[in-house]
Amino acid sequence: MPPWYHGAVTALPPRRLRLLAACAALVLGGCAADLGAEGIDGDGGAHDGPAACGVGLTLTTRSPTPGTTIAAEAHALAGNGPFTFTWRVTTASGAEVATTPRTSDGAQVDIPIDQPGSYHVTVVQTTGAGGRCSAEDGVTAKNPTGRNDQVLLRFVPPAGSGLQIQQRVIPITGGTPEGDLNITLEQGIPLDLPVRGAGAGDTAPSFVRLIAHDRGFEAAAYVPAGGTLHAVLLDDSYDVLVIPDETAAPRFAPLLLGDRGLASLTGLDRLPLEPGVLVQGTVHDAGGAPLAGARVVLAHERLPSTIGVADLDGTFAVRAQPGDFGVSVAAPPASGMPDLELPAGLNVTADAEVLVAYAPEAAAAGDLDALVTGAAGAVPGARVTVRALLPVAGTVTAGGATLLAPGVVRRLVAADGTGRVRLPALPAGTYDLTIEPLTHGDPNDAVTRLTVAVPGAPALLPLHPKVTLSGTLGGPPGVAPFDLTGTRVTALLHGAAGLAAAPAAAADGSGAFRVRIDPADPASPATYVVVADPPATSGLARGLALVSVASLGDVALTTVALPRALILAGTVRPEFGTPLAGVYVEATRYREPGREDPGVRAEAISDGLGRFTLRFCDPDDMAD
Repeated sequence: MPPWYHGAVTALPPRRLRLLAACAALVLGGCAADLGAEGIDGDGGAHDGPAACGVGLTLTTRSPTPGTTIAAEAHALAGNGPFTFTWRVTTASGAEVATTPRTSDGAQVDIPIDQPGSYHVTVVQTTGAGGRCSAEDGVTAKNPTGRNDQVLLRFVPPAGSGLQIQQRVIPITGGTPEGDLNITLEQGIPLDLPVRGAGAGDTAPSFVRLIAHDRGFEAAAYVPAGGTLHAVLLDDSYDVLVIPDETAAPRFAPLLLGDRGLASLTGLDRLPLEPGVLVQGTVHDAGGAPLAGARVVLAHERLPSTIGVADLDGTFAVRAQPGDFGVSVAAPPASGMPDLELPAGLNVTADAEVLVAYAPEAAAAGDLDALVTGAAGAVPGARVTVRALLPVAGTVTAGGATLLAPGVVRRLVAADGTGRVRLPALPAGTYDLTIEPLTHGDPNDAVTRLTVAVPGAPALLPLHPKVTLSGTLGGPPGVAPFDLTGTRVTALLHGAAGLAAAPAAAADGSGAFRVRIDPADPASPATYVVVADPPATSGLARGLALVSVASLGDVALTTVALPRALILAGTVRPEFGTPLAGVYVEATRYREPGREDPGVRAEAISDGLGRFTLRFCDPDDMAD
C-alpha cells in the first residue's frame, strides 16, 4: 500500500540505550513509493501495450475535509486516442471507494471523502491501440476535532548494510500523519581516531561507547592497545565513554566526553587516555577482617572508575576522574557479605584514601532452608532468586567524613532433586523470593513471589496456582463492530520484568478470551497489562488494558476496547542505492526525549522494495 503523505520530517529523540546492545530484524512488511501527479507509470516506467502511453493525474486538493467531495482529472500525455480511463480509490485500510464519472470517457470523476484518513487514487489509461499506463496520487482527510500526537519511528537496518540505527518523529494531526514516510537512511560519516595518551607509548586496550543525543544511534567498539577507533556516525552530538581495560596496575582512568558534536570529534587527532587520579583504600568485613577478593568501583552517573580488587590485606586501588562519586562493593559470594552501594557523596581527589567497613548487622544471621512445593508435591529443579535491601550495610570513610552505605543481597539457587533449597549465611532482613518452576512440576504451578524473613525462614515455599483472566474484546466506542477472531491476547506483570509474559491466547468469533497468568504475592496487589494484537484485516490496532489483581482467584474483566488502526505506510531506502529490504521498523508513542511509550507500539519489516506498513493506534482512541 503506497504512502500518500507529504511534508517535512522532524528528527528528534532519546538517550536510552544499553551499554552493549545487539539489534535484530523482526516481523511484517507492506507498502510502496510516493507517486505524485506527474504521470508516473504503475509499472515503474514500462508501458504495457503495443503503443506509447502516458497519463497524468490532478486532484483538486490534497487536504479535503471529511464529508466533502473532490474532483480528479486524468491527462493523456502520450499515445493515440480514443482514450478510456479506469479509476480505483481505496482507503488506508484497503476499502474500495466508489467514484462518480463526470465525463463519458472517465477522464474526470468525483471522489467522496466520507471519513478522516488517507485515500489512494489510481487511474489507468487505455489507448486506442491497446496501450496501458497508470498514474497514482493520494489525499489525506483530517478530522478537524481530532487530537494531536506524535509517533517515534525507529529504523534498525540489517547487519551488513553498513547503515546505522536511525529514527524520526512524525506528528499526527487530526488522525493523519503529517510528513513524508518515504524515509532516507543516512550513510553516516567515517570516524577514525587513535586511542592513546599524550605520549606515543601511552596506550591500553579500551572499550569505547558513543551515544547520539537525538538520532537514536549508538556505537560501541573494543580497541586493542595502540589501535584506532573506526566508526561511522550520523551528524549529531555524542557522549563518548572511554574505559581502559588494563590487567596490571591501572595507568589510565575512564573518561566521558560529553555533548561532542560530530565536527568536534572529526577534528580530534586522538581519543584521549588520561591518568585521572589514583584512589586507594581498604575493605573490611563485619568482623573487621580484610575482605580479600572484594571488587570496588567508584561511579559518577555513567562515568565509572577502573575496577579494584582487594588483596589479602583488603587493599585496593582504582583510577577515576576527580569529582563526586559513589562507591559499589561486590563482596565475594563465599563471604556471606551483601553488596554495598553508596550512590554518591565521595569527593575524589588526588591520592584519596577510602575505607570501606561492613556494619555488624551485615554479618550472617541465618540460613534459608526450605522445600519448593506445587500442585503435585515437591518441585525439583525450580529456580529461586533471592533479594533483600539493607538500609545500612556499612560505612565509607574518606577525607575525614564517614557516610552510611545501604546494601543489597542477591542470590540465585536451583532446588535439588528433592525440591529443597538451601542458602546459608544470610544477613538478617526481609527477603523477596521469585520462584520459577521452569519446566518442572505441575502445569498449573505459577511463577511465584514470596516474602520471607531471615532468621526464621519457612520450611515450605509453596507455588501459587495460575490465575485466569477472562474477558471480551471490543472496538472503539461508537464504531461499527469489527471482526476480532484470532486476536492474540497476552498479559504482562506491570513493573516486574522478572516475571515472564503469559502465553498468548486467541480470541474467538465473539472476541472472548482467557489468559492464564502468574500471580503476585496476594498480600501485595499487582497490576497486569493485557495486550491484544488483532489481525491485520480487522481495521484495529493493538489494545491495552490495566488490570489490578488483588487475590489468587480468577478475574473477569470488563470489555477491552481496541483502537482503530492508523496506517503508517512508507518506504525506506539508503541515501545512495536501491530500496532496502529487511529493515526493522518500530513505532512508539512519543512525548519528549526519554518519554516514549513502548506499550503503544507497532512493528514491521521492509520488503524487497523497501516498503513497510505499520498499524498504529489512532490517537483519538488513545488514553493519556
